[in-house]
This record gives sequence, structure tokens and C-alpha cells, in this order.
Amino acid sequence: LSHRPQFLQVMGLAAGDLRDGSPLDAFYLQQLDPRNGFTVGQTVKEGVVMAASESPELVSRVSKDLRLEGLDEIHLAQGSEAARALGDILANFVTNTWRYRRSDTVSARLRVTRLPEGGLQFSVGDDGIGIEADNLASLGSHGFRESRVDLSRSHGFGLASVIANLRRMGWGPLWVKSRAGEGSEFRFEIPGEHLLSGGEAPSGGTAGAVDRLGQGGPIRLEANLEEGFLVPAASLDLAIRRLIQEVPAGPSLRENLGVSRPQSLQSGALRHRRLEILHRLLAVGRPMEQLKVLENGPGPMLDAAFTVLRLGSNLRIKEPDGIMMRSHARWLGKIVTEAEGARIQYLAPEAVDLPSPADIVYWGHPNPHEMIRPAGVPLGEYLGRDVRPGGFLVLQSDHYYGAFGELRNLQMDPRVWERVFDGALPDVESGSNALLPTAQDINLHLQVLRRRR
Repeated sequence: LSHRPQFLQVMGLAAGDLRDGSPLDAFYLQQLDPRNGFTVGQTVKEGVVMAASESPELVSRVSKDLRLEGLDEIHLAQGSEAARALGDILANFVTNTWRYRRSDTVSARLRVTRLPEGGLQFSVGDDGIGIEADNLASLGSHGFRESRVDLSRSHGFGLASVIANLRRMGWGPLWVKSRAGEGSEFRFEIPGEHLLSGGEAPSGGTAGAVDRLGQGGPIRLEANLEEGFLVPAASLDLAIRRLIQEVPAGPSLRENLGVSRPQSLQSGALRHRRLEILHRLLAVGRPMEQLKVLENGPGPMLDAAFTVLRLGSNLRIKEPDGIMMRSHARWLGKIVTEAEGARIQYLAPEAVDLPSPADIVYWGHPNPHEMIRPAGVPLGEYLGRDVRPGGFLVLQSDHYYGAFGELRNLQMDPRVWERVFDGALPDVESGSNALLPTAQDINLHLQVLRRRR
């Protein structure tokens, strides 16, 4: 039994019950059955048992309505490492349902759902004290603690270890939905390729990968957003990686669209799902109509502006080339509604360097050689000068302007900026959209940074 990650803890809990004269719960005996390998069902039970150190009541409450049919036939492909990570994650969540309860009792829910595409979704919810809306985006960030007078101890710090486990195992991202005074729900997914079903356990070598039909793709990402869940900034790298891997690139890039709005929407000419999902993720739960967005140097390309406006956000355009700016405004005016048009503001070329505080700042393909920045101001500071504290800088660079290396290796002050995502984008067909509008097809690199202060 030495391979069982929680073996000693289970034995200790069982022995404690015997010393107290309590009947030995059959639940403990199930954990010690040597026939159980690294199955999902067994690991879920162990995670619940680990949480019992906080309150034995949790074992009976959480396991009472737990449905694990068929999960003992699904094995974790990464063996003991995955079992230990999953057990730790679930124990953390279940323990928090007791730690942050509103009274002496707790209503905790643990659900495991088999997804149509082959993965598993884990969800832990409660009716506890919940989390303040202003703190949701910072959950799990390094050193973050939610300081509240109604807490006997800090809230949110343990989620850093949860996110670290998700990142290490290639699972996630972490999703959260919470309202102060009403409770919280956390969910995450294990992709289908990390699971084995049928035949023997992983050590036997005959189990086959669980069927995978796209691992959720935009359906799962969008479904969670529609249900009111958000991804904390510390877990956004996992969400963006899934977005890039699983959501196809958009349609071919088209400048100067000479079609109507209905035609462009019906044909999909301006439907960029990657950009839509990224924008909704970076909202981190804030209403779209409250977001202030800035796009720098779009030239005549309408993709980002149209997407931001259609989702309901407010947009400012900084374009130093007056001819390009007028071209952009003319063509965009043909396809936006009157209400959308009222939410866009073009800054005159002479006002490009004036402060324009924004929640999200997009740079599609910056050209450092033509930027007129004050002497001594580092490039990174200049690119992020308009980002508000807590806001995001999205920078997609390419080789077109001959400064690819300078942008890819951009130095940012870690005291000011949290690097959320930094990685190469897969090459796409010439003229198609990678994530932000671009006419390039190779050497694309994406950076997403969050301003700390």
C-alpha cells in the first residue's frame, strides 16, 4: 500500500475513530483496499478524507451526495504524481468550505462530471462567506491574501498551490464564481488525454486513452463564461494556452470591408472567436460595458475594434497616421450600430502620447522604430503607460518591423508588472488572424501582462 499518497493519513483517521470508541466508517476501509489503483474515483475519495483533518463532519457531508459511478474505471495517466496533485487540490477546496463557512454548519458540494469530449470537470461549491468581487481577479497571485474583518484567517492564499498543481499537471484552468455572503464555486478540468479507461491500470499498459473530441474547445470556455465564472489572473496562462491550442484561428484578414453588418456577421468575416474569448477572460468578471479599452495603431484593420464594440466595451483608438485613422473610421462606420459607434473615440495623431487610462490595452503589431517616446523611457514602460492598476497589456509582435527580438524579450519591472502569458503562437496560414489582427503568418509572439500598481 506504500504507493497510496494518503495511506498514513487514512490509517491515522481510522485509528482515531477506534480510540474514541466510534464505529469504523466503511468509507475508510474502501480507501485501504489494495486493489484500488490510481483511479479518479479512489483519488476523489482520498481528497475528501484529507479534508477530514479540518472537520470530520466534512467526510459524511461531502461524500453523502457524491456520485462516482464509472470513475473507478478511469485511471490517471500520470500515476502517483497525478493522484497526489488531484488529492491535494480537492482537499484544499473541501477544507475551505468548512474554514470559510457562515455558521457552525456547512453545505459543501463536490461534483465530478464526465464531459462529452472525454475530459472530467471537478466542481466544489458551498454557501459560505464568499469572496469580495474586487478580490476575485487576484486570487492565487503570489503573496495575495484577502484581508477582511469577518475572517479569523486570510482567505485565498492556498489557491496559489492549487494553481501550481494545475499548471504542473497540464490541467485547468481554475474557474471561480463567488458572491460575498452567498458562497463560492470552483471548477477545473482534467483533459481527456490525461485519462485512461478500460483494461488495466496504467502500470498494466493495456488501458487506452479516453476519447477526446477537441477537449471542449470554445464550447467549454464559452460555457463557463456564460455561467458567470471567471479565471483569476494567476490561472489565465492556462486558459490562454487552451484558447490558442483548441480554438481555430479566425477567417482571412480583410481590410476595408465593403459589406453590410449582417453580411459580415453571416459570412463570419469579422467573427474572431479567439479574440472574443480572450477579451471576455481579461474582463475577469467585470461587466463589458464598464471596460475601457485602448487599441494602438490598428491601421485600417477593423477586427479588434469591431470585436470589442460588439461585446459591449468602450474603445479608444490611437493611430498616429491620420490617413489610416480616417480609413479605419470610414469602414468601421459601415458595420457598427449607432450604439456601438457611440462607444468609440478616435484620438487625433497629435494626442497619441497623451495619457488614456484603460483596463485593457491592445498592441497588434507595434513598430518600436517609429515610436516617438521620451528620452530615457524604456520600451516596456512606454507600451504599458496607459494600463490602469489591475489592468492588462496585450502585446502581439511579429517580424515585420525588424524588432521581433526586442519585443519578444521585452523587459518589464516585476514590481509593477505580473507576466500572465509569454509564448510563441503557432504559425497560421498567410492572411489569417492569429489572435490580434495581423497580416503576418510566422514568428508571432504573444505577451499578456497585468499591472500590479
